[in-house]
Amino acid sequence: MSEQKIMSIVSIPLKTEIWQNDVIFKRFEMCRKIYNVMLGYELKQYKKMKNTKEYSDSLKTIYDIYKLPEKDKKIAKRSDEYKKATETQNQLMRDYGFSEFQFRAEAIKRASYFKENIPSVSASDSIGAT
Repeated sequence: MSEQKIMSIVSIPLKTEIWQNDVIFKRFEMCRKIYNVMLGYELKQYKKMKNTKEYSDSLKTIYDIYKLPEKDKKIAKRSDEYKKATETQNQLMRDYGFSEFQFRAEAIKRASYFKENIPSVSASDSIGAT
């Protein structure tokens, strides 16, 4: 038997001075710019990957197997063709930079322009993880 955990959230308004508001706004704006640059870069990488023949072939193989009836699908997922297709797709995803660690590394690289205001740890933990 598992225990239910009760969670409460308390919202307390943040009272800041005008100069603190300016600093917070400046840092949020920098984070937004880093996020948008990363998003544009990752979309370009995704389009490049999507246009490769290997990716489209592996995706077609995977889709074809998922269109099968449930009992045939289980058998087809054990086939060498399906395993090779998923392996190819995973390798391409890694090659084009689609993993959490590569996102974080990209966030740190992009945040280096704003290193006086945004520490690299903040960039990798918050911006890179989204």
